[in-house]
Amino acid sequence: MKWISDSPGFWPSQLAHYELWNDNVITKMRHLYDEEHRLLVIFTNQGGIQGAHTGKKATLIKSLLDWLESIIQRPLIAIASTKSLKKYKEKSFHKPTSNMWKKIFVPYFGKKSHPFDVSTSFFVGDSADETDPQGGVDRKFADSIGLAFYEPQEYFGPSNQEIRQRRVTLDQQLGGNDGLPITPSTALDTRNALMGGYLQPKGPILLLLS
Repeated sequence: MKWISDSPGFWPSQLAHYELWNDNVITKMRHLYDEEHRLLVIFTNQGGIQGAHTGKKATLIKSLLDWLESIIQRPLIAIASTKSLKKYKEKSFHKPTSNMWKKIFVPYFGKKSHPFDVSTSFFVGDSADETDPQGGVDRKFADSIGLAFYEPQEYFGPSNQEIRQRRVTLDQQLGGNDGLPITPSTALDTRNALMGGYLQPKGPILLLLS
């Protein structure tokens, strides 16, 4: 999933602030579950809810996971680390340590008769570089377990946000869309919410199909 805005200071606080990376997420995850892989698992650092597991932020995270599972229509497992032990990093469950995998996922969801095949498993994450805001924790997490690693654009292709930006840039270079106005961002946000299944209108909506 991706925030709908990269504007400085923006922080998502409701379901409508998120969208799928792109439509390939649905088809690829369904294919993985149906044809190749036993489990679809989300590993996430959520230190912001460590003091309120039933609070507003925790409720948002649960709603996001429920929404994602509902549109993929396949079972999802979500494992969240809600506390970062900065003094004792080796005991922390936060990525990049492998504790969520080794101490939670494998003991609770592994089967001795059918152990996980790490060589055919992989991890997709957006924190891939030491210089990014999270310090590359996703790539380090995958490396600590021995999983192949992909960034979202590598596995799913360009994000919807990136595609929209390309269109805006092209329209600007061409002096507009053949004389037509550029689609307002509010209309694009409404479309994303409608396609994502989380649109909660405050009044009537006029939907034009062409």
